[in-house]
Parts: sequence; structure tokens; C-alpha cells
Amino acid sequence: MKDLILFGAYDRFNYGDMLMPLAIERYFRKTAPELLDRYRIRHASLTASDLGARDCLPTEAIGTVCASAPEGSALIVTGGEVTSPTRAALFLHTSTSDAEHHARLALRAADPAGFEALITRDFGDLWEIPYLPPRDCLPAGGRILYNAIGGGLGKEGSADHALRRARFAEASYISSRDWRLVQGLAALGTEARMAPCAVSLIAEGIFEDLEQQETGSDAPYFVVQCVNRPDIDLDKLAAVVRAIAAQTGLRPYLVPLGYASGHEDDKALSALAERLGESALFDRRGTLSSILSIFRGAEFYIGTSLHGTITAMAYGIPYFPFKKSIGKLGVYLESWSSVEALKTVYPPPKLREAPFGARAQMAPALRAQARSLAAGARANLDRMAAILLQD
Repeated sequence: MKDLILFGAYDRFNYGDMLMPLAIERYFRKTAPELLDRYRIRHASLTASDLGARDCLPTEAIGTVCASAPEGSALIVTGGEVTSPTRAALFLHTSTSDAEHHARLALRAADPAGFEALITRDFGDLWEIPYLPPRDCLPAGGRILYNAIGGGLGKEGSADHALRRARFAEASYISSRDWRLVQGLAALGTEARMAPCAVSLIAEGIFEDLEQQETGSDAPYFVVQCVNRPDIDLDKLAAVVRAIAAQTGLRPYLVPLGYASGHEDDKALSALAERLGESALFDRRGTLSSILSIFRGAEFYIGTSLHGTITAMAYGIPYFPFKKSIGKLGVYLESWSSVEALKTVYPPPKLREAPFGARAQMAPALRAQARSLAAGARANLDRMAAILLQD
């Protein structure tokens, strides 16, 4: 039996990264049982991990998986902003504490060779852009497929641009969640399809078993998420959240979606909770079940997370993302939000001006959008299954 390797950043808790491979595996098991007759599913990330206590899938180290895969195996990059992060950047993201993160930064500045040696110790002999694997990382007959990934090709003429071109030229199938990569590859004669994130399958009940936890709230609420960044003024954000709560009559529910280095929503939201006091609820469980259950019962979402926005879209509730730099959030909305009033990424001080009072009017369009995005994710996975079933 050949291996079907689902490869992504799910050896550290960042909600969207944890959910994408789970959605893909569940969908294949439900709709393509013949695929499972030919392939054994294996879950791979940069390192081995087991975050089962948070409802996540265990992972094997990608180097170990590729070295032991049989001929004719396939690898699916499960999604996310994968075209840019380098070995060094991802090594910093795997830091387990602030102290370790700062120590690694200091080592990189003072002793680049020693820093590289640490990366090799933890990641092995890994290629430079880890989530763009070379086809020859697999045995003969291996195939690389990309599921609704984000990112671009980078600056033309650069070494990284050439490397990305080479990786995509080797791929058996490429789908992207936004137009940046699709247009860039089209100019080079390489086909890539547009497809929404696999997390959109929430709308079809693919995680129904994980949506049943008690939220702990008898009153209607809205979800608040925020990444831990020094350029976000938490005093001002707390004032905005209070104003939204007063305007809507809803209670804020603070929900961390990222705990990994570089995200650490729990730190930002803990500080926000101190400012809001007993008026706010806080998700201290930090599991896929608690997050999905809370989103399922929410009136709307505000936050900095792309996958928070994608989850709100899948549940058919309004989404009001805020960030100082629009980046991947704005591109995803431009690509997939069919509700014109919800295509905006707000600077934090402007968030209170969002159309919170128009929720009822938006509801039919939001439900239709959720169904459409789920259908798009389904069609994309069906195309990949068909390729994998070809001899």
C-alpha cells in the first residue's frame, strides 16, 4: 500500500493549521473510500508531535515519513500561507517559550553557523522552503499536490522566486486560495486552480462531532480574537470591544486561535480580559472542540486571524476582521467574500464603524455564501482524489 502524506504546520497549535488536515482526511474517508484502499494516510509536519489533548492529529517528522514512504506515494500540502516561510523562520516559530525564541534570535545574529546547526538538529536535512517540498523527496513515482495554499512567487529574478517556480513546475496539482499565486503561475505557463480553504467544509457538518461542547454562556455573544503584537494597543482595543458590546447588546467571548510562537493570542486576550473584567467570557480550554462550539453559537466575529474569518464564513455569521496590514486577510476576502459589506479589513480604531446592526439583512446571503464555499472546497478535493486514483 502506498502512502498519502498530509503535510502541514500542525506540530504547534495554530487553529487553522490544525483543522485543514483533519478536514481533508475526514472528507476523503467519507467520499472516497476507494482512495483508502490504495493509500495509507500519514500525517507529517516539521517535527513529530501529539496534540491530541487539543483534539488535533498526531504528526510524524516529514523527513522520517518521506524516507519510509513506498514507491508511488503522494504528498498533499494541506494549505496555509506556505510559499514564503523559510527553514529559519519556521524554526523560530517552533520556539516553546519567549526565552527560547529570544535566545534563538540572539544566536542567529551572533553565530549563524551555530543557528543553522540547531535547525539541522531539529528539522534534519530539510529543503529551504519547507512547505514547498521537492518531488524527489519521495521515492519513484511520487506526486506532490497543493490544497488551497496561499502566498505568491516573490520578486522575479530572486533565488527564492526561481526555487518556487521549480517546485510548482514539479507538482501534479496546484490549487490556491487567492489570486496571487494563480496569476503568477499563469504568467509562467503553469496552471493553478482557485479554491477556498478546506475549513469551509464546516458548513457541511464535517466537524459536527466537535461542535457539541457547552459554551458556558446563557446570553448571546460575539467572538473576539487578537494576535499578540506590540503594534496593537490593547487599551484602545478594549474600548472598541466595550463600545461594540454596548451597541449590540452582546457579550464579548475572547477565543485564542493561536498559541504557537509568533501568534500567542492567549497572551493578548488574557491582557484584554483584564481590561474588560467580568463583562467578557474567555475560552480557556483551547481545543478544536471549544473553538468550533463557540463559533457555532456566535452572532459575529471580530479578529486578526484569517482562519477566524474563514470559520465565520463557514458558519454563515458576519466577520469583521481588523489589522494594520491587510495582507492575506484582504486577499482572501477579495477572492471569496460575496457579501460586499464584509470585504473590509478595518484598522483597529475604525472597527466600531462596522455594520453590526445589519446582521439580519445579511443572513440569507451569508448562508448562501457558506454553501458555495463548501461546494468549492469539495470540488477541489474531488479533483485531487481523482488524480490520486489514476494509475
